[in-house]
Amino acid sequence: MLDALFRELFDAPPNAWQRAAYVSFVSGALPPFIKVPTAGGKTAVLAIFLAALATQAQAGAVTLPRRLVLVVNRRALVDQASALAERLSGIIKDRVIPDLSDALARLSSRGTPLAVSTLRGALADNGDWSLDPATSALILGTPDMIGSRLLFRGYGLGRSRAATHAGLLGIDTLIVHDEAHLAPAFSGVLREIEQLARPSAVAVGRPPLQVIEMTATLPPQADHSRALVGAVADDPILAQRMGAPKWLTLHAIPLTASKGKPASLVVQALAEHALTYAEASRAVVLFVSRPDDAARIAERLVKGGVPTERIALLTGTLRAWEREQLTRSDAFQRFSPERTDETGPTAYFICTSAGEVGLDIDADVGLMDLVTLDRFIQRAGRVNRRGLGIGELVLFHAGGAEWGEPLQALCTRTLSLLEELDAQTAGHDVSPLSLSRLTDDPRYVEAVPPPPPRRSLEPAILTQWAMTSLRLDALRVPAPDFFLHGLDDEDREVELVWRDLPSDLARLADWFEAWPVLRQERARLPIYQARSLVEALWQRAQGVKNALPAFAVLDGQGRLIDDSVFSTQDALRAIERRIQPGRTLVIRPDLGGLAVTGLPDAEQAAVVADVSAEGRGQVFTVRFRADITEGETTWSYEDASAADLGGLVARCAPGHKVVFVEEVTLPAADLVDEDAVVTRAVKVWLQAREIDGPDAGDPASLGRCDRLLSVHLDLARWAAQRLTQALGLGAPVAEAVEAGAGVHDLGKRDTRWQTALGNPDPAVPLAKSRRTAFDTQLNDGYRHELGSVIRLGDQLSPLARHLVAAHHGWARPSFTDKAREKPGASPEADQIAKAFTRLNAQYGLWGLAYLEALVKSADVLAELDAEALIPSLDTTKPAEPVTPSAIESGPEGVVDIPADPRNFGEYLAAFGLLSLLEPAHPALKAHWTPTGFRLIGVDDAAVLDALDCLLSFETHLDHTALRPALAAEKFPPVLLHFAGARPPILINNWLRPDFEKGSNWKLSAGQTEAVNILRGLQEAARKLRPSLTGATDLLQIGTTMKERFRFDAGTSWSALDAGFTLNEDDRFSTVRVFLELLSILGLQFAFAPPADQEPFRYSTWTAPLPIGLCLLAAKGLLPVADQHLIPRRVPSGQMKDIFTSEITLAHEVRPCLPKYLIV
Repeated sequence: MLDALFRELFDAPPNAWQRAAYVSFVSGALPPFIKVPTAGGKTAVLAIFLAALATQAQAGAVTLPRRLVLVVNRRALVDQASALAERLSGIIKDRVIPDLSDALARLSSRGTPLAVSTLRGALADNGDWSLDPATSALILGTPDMIGSRLLFRGYGLGRSRAATHAGLLGIDTLIVHDEAHLAPAFSGVLREIEQLARPSAVAVGRPPLQVIEMTATLPPQADHSRALVGAVADDPILAQRMGAPKWLTLHAIPLTASKGKPASLVVQALAEHALTYAEASRAVVLFVSRPDDAARIAERLVKGGVPTERIALLTGTLRAWEREQLTRSDAFQRFSPERTDETGPTAYFICTSAGEVGLDIDADVGLMDLVTLDRFIQRAGRVNRRGLGIGELVLFHAGGAEWGEPLQALCTRTLSLLEELDAQTAGHDVSPLSLSRLTDDPRYVEAVPPPPPRRSLEPAILTQWAMTSLRLDALRVPAPDFFLHGLDDEDREVELVWRDLPSDLARLADWFEAWPVLRQERARLPIYQARSLVEALWQRAQGVKNALPAFAVLDGQGRLIDDSVFSTQDALRAIERRIQPGRTLVIRPDLGGLAVTGLPDAEQAAVVADVSAEGRGQVFTVRFRADITEGETTWSYEDASAADLGGLVARCAPGHKVVFVEEVTLPAADLVDEDAVVTRAVKVWLQAREIDGPDAGDPASLGRCDRLLSVHLDLARWAAQRLTQALGLGAPVAEAVEAGAGVHDLGKRDTRWQTALGNPDPAVPLAKSRRTAFDTQLNDGYRHELGSVIRLGDQLSPLARHLVAAHHGWARPSFTDKAREKPGASPEADQIAKAFTRLNAQYGLWGLAYLEALVKSADVLAELDAEALIPSLDTTKPAEPVTPSAIESGPEGVVDIPADPRNFGEYLAAFGLLSLLEPAHPALKAHWTPTGFRLIGVDDAAVLDALDCLLSFETHLDHTALRPALAAEKFPPVLLHFAGARPPILINNWLRPDFEKGSNWKLSAGQTEAVNILRGLQEAARKLRPSLTGATDLLQIGTTMKERFRFDAGTSWSALDAGFTLNEDDRFSTVRVFLELLSILGLQFAFAPPADQEPFRYSTWTAPLPIGLCLLAAKGLLPVADQHLIPRRVPSGQMKDIFTSEITLAHEVRPCLPKYLIV
C-alpha cells in the first residue's frame, strides 16, 4: 500500500527511512524522534501515516490516532505542505488506490475516507477535520495555531470552538513537529501536553496524544536508541537525491576602507551583485535577516532597472492578503519546482527567515548574508532543490562584525566551518550530503543558538485557560504566547489588522464575535516595531476629526479586551501598554501604515484596504426609511427595496445571511412632527450561508431550509450514535454523548427564541430557519442551551447535562449576566459551573472538551447528513433519559482555619493550602466564614499530610526558564522538587510574564534572595512542625527570623502600634513561618502575573465552591463573590510591605492583626 501511494505521489519508491517509519507506525511503536537531513523528504510523513492507518484498518486492529497534525513554523510552508495534503486527498477520494480509500472510509461515521484542513487562523480552517472525529484527517498549521488550540485559546478562534478544538487535538492525534530543532521551545510545550493529556484519553477511551519531532539534529536530551534515523550512507535513493551539486563562494566585505555599518555594507553588496544576473535568465533568491533590508534590496533592484513584476518580496511581517497575491505572481512562479520553462527573464525572490524553512522553491542562484549554521543549511536547501543543474550560492559577510553578541560568536563559528568544507574551483561543496555531515560534527552546537529559555506549563494557569467562556484579560492570566515561544525571543510578535469599524461602538465586542478577524487580514510586527508604528500613526492623526476609534486591541482569540478601544485623543502610553505579544491591534484604515506591497510601514499615509469581507461575504451600507405618518419602514440598497432587512438581503445578496447590523436609533425629536420621514444609513455585514464562522452562535440556526426542532433532535441523536459506534466508545461515555445530542436544543422551544428566529408559528418550534437574520435584540441574551438544561431538570447524568449546556461554548464555566437573568436560569447556571470543575477532574481538561466536540459534531452532522440520516430515524429506538450518576465527592470532613481575609498574607495562605491539597483531593470545596477559611472534603490529617509533603521540597533554579540575564538575579524562577510522585511546583510570581523584569509582587530588595528565603522558611517550619498538632494553629505559629516574603500584614511595619516588638535595625523580625510558605504558593496559584497589575483587588465568598471556581471567585468573576478588598502595597525603604487591605465599600479600615501569635 505504501509503495502504491508513493508511486502516485512522487513517481518513486519510498526511501529507507520512510519505509522504516511505515513499519513502526503499523506496529504502533511510534518513535519520539525522526532524524532526517534537510531535503530528506520529511513531508512524506503525511502519506506514511495514511498508508499505515489504512493497513491497520484492513487488519481490524487500529491503534494509531485518527488525526495527524503536521506543524511547520512558517505560514508559507503550511500552505505548501497543504498542497501535498490536497494531492493525497484527491488520490484517496477518487479511489485511485481502492484498498487504501476503502479501508480509511470504514473508519468514518460518514464513510468519508479523509479530511484535510489547514489551521492558519479563522476561516482558513475549512473545518473538515472537526466535522467527524472518527474520520482520518490531515491537519497542517504553525506552532502558534496548533499550540494555542491545544491550550484552549486558539488564535483567531471564537468561544464556541476553543474547547472543542483543544479536545480533538489533545486526544486521538499524532503531532509531527517538522524542523523541530528550529523551534525547541514549542517542542518542550508539546512534550508537556503529551504527558498532561494522557489521563484524559484514558478517561474517554481513545488513543492518547503522541508527538514526533522530525529534525536534522537530535536534541541533547533525546534518547538516541528510540530515534528513527535516516542514514544517508545506507540509503542509495536518499544519497542520490542529496548529492545535488551546489557550490558556495564566500565574499568578505573589507571594512577598513569602507564607510558605513558592516550590516549595511553587506546588504549593499548583495543588491549590487544581484543586479549582475538581471539578463542571465536565472531564478535568484536573496536571503537577508531583516525585513527592512529586504525592502532596501527590492528598492535598489527597481532603481537598477529591474521591473517590479519580476520581484517577489516575502517577509514574516507581510499581510496575508498580499502574501497570497504574491504566491500567484509570475515572479514567484519562476521558482516553482514544477516549472518547465528555464528561458524566461531573471526573477528575484527576496525573503527573510519566512522563506528559509522548508519553503518548496527551487532557485538557480542563492545570495545571502551571514547567519547561524542551522539557518544557512535551510537557505541552501532552497537552491537547486531538484538537482537538475548546478546550484550557485554566494555569501557576503563582514567576518561576523555585522552582528552583535551572542550571534557574532555563532556566526563566526559558522563561517569557519563553511570555510573547512571541501573546496574546488567552483567553490565549497554545500550539497545536502555535505551539509548533513556538518550537523553530525561535534562543533555544530558551537555554530547554532542554544535552546532558548522557556516557561513550563502550570496547572492553575491551564485550568483557567480551559475556562473558555471567560476572556484572558478578565482571568488575568498570562497568554499562551509566553509559553509557546522562547523567553529570549526578541521577535515576539503582535498581529496588525486594518478595519472599518461600525458606528455602533456599544456593541463593538459583539461585532468582533460576529465578524471575526480572518487570516488574510493579518500582518505581523515584533512588539517594539508595532509600538513604534502606533506612535507614528497616533502623531499623524492628531487634530484629525473622526468619531470612530483609531485603535482597538483584541486578545489572542480575537475577543475585544476591556478598556482597549482608543481614539487619537487617548494617551499614547496607555495604548502602547495594551500592545502585548499574542494580541491583535486593529487600526482604522484612514490612518495608513501599510504599503501597497503589504508591509507595515509608518511612512505610508494612504488609506489601507479593508479585506475582511474577502472570501466570506459582503458589507453593505443600506438606507433605512421610517414614515411616521404611515407607520411603515423601508430598507433599500441601490434600486432594490423591501419592507424588512431580511427581504432586502434575499433580493440583493441571495445565499447570504445577516451576521451584524448597526443599530437604528430614532431620537424623540424625529417623532415630533407627524409628517416626519426619518432616514438613516445603516451598515450591514453579510456572510455566505455555507460559511459558519468560528463562533457563529444563534446565527448558525439560519440554514437552507426550515427544520422542525423535533426532527433536528432525532437527527442529532442518530448522528451521535453513528459517531460513538465508529469510535468504539465505552457505554457510560457513549450514552451521555447520545443522550445529550438528543435533547441539546430543547431550549429553542422558548417563544422568545422562536420569534427571534422569525418563526411565524412558535407553537411549531423550528431548530433551523431559511430566513436571513436572527434578531439578537429580541432574543435579549437568552441562551437556548441553558434553557434546555432548565427544561430537562434531573433527567440526565451530570456529564450529559454539561454536554447540553456547553454545546455553544458557554458553561465553561459561566454564562453571560443577561442569560442568568432569565427565569430559573441563575441557580441552574451555578450548578452547571460546579459540575464543570468536577467533570474536569473526572475526565481531564482535554477529555471533557473532547466529549463536547462529539456533541457539537452530532449537532452539525444532523443537518449536513440529514438526507442520509432521515431514512434511519424510524428504525432507531426513541431517546431514553440517562440515569443520573453522582460524581464521587470524597469524604465530607470539615476543617476550619482561623484567618482574616483582610490580611492579604492569610488570604493567600488559604489558596496555598488549596494548591497543596488539590492533587489528592480534587473534589475539595472551600469558602470563607466569619471566623476564617473552611475546607470541605478533608480532615486535619489530610492537611498535615499535605504540609509534610511541602516541607520535603528541594529548592532549585528553574533552568528551563532561566534567562541568561537572570542567572545572577536574587529573584530568578524557582522550582520546588518534592519527595514521592508529587509534580514540582514552579514559583516565579516575582517576575513579569515575560520574565524580563520584576513584577509588582516583588516586595523584597537589598540582599534578600528568593532561594535563601525559601530554604530559611523551610528549616524553621521543620523545627516548628512537631508543635503543630492540628490545622487550627497553622497560620498562627511563628518565630523570630529574617527570611520572609512580606505579604503578612500582621507582621509588617503596620503592626508596630499593635504591640509587636519589631527591630528597626533589621536584626530579626517576627515571622509566621507556615503562613509565609503558603502565601507564596497561594500567590502563584491564584494571582501570578499579570494579575499583579493595578487596579488589583481580591474577593471573598461564603458559598462552598470547588477549587477551580475558588480561583474565579477570588478574582470577583462569579456572582457569589460578596466582599472585594484592595491590598495596600507600601514602600518601606527599598522594600515594600503589604498593609491591611481596604474593603472597597468601606471608608475606614481598622488594623487587621492575628488574634494571637504563637512564638
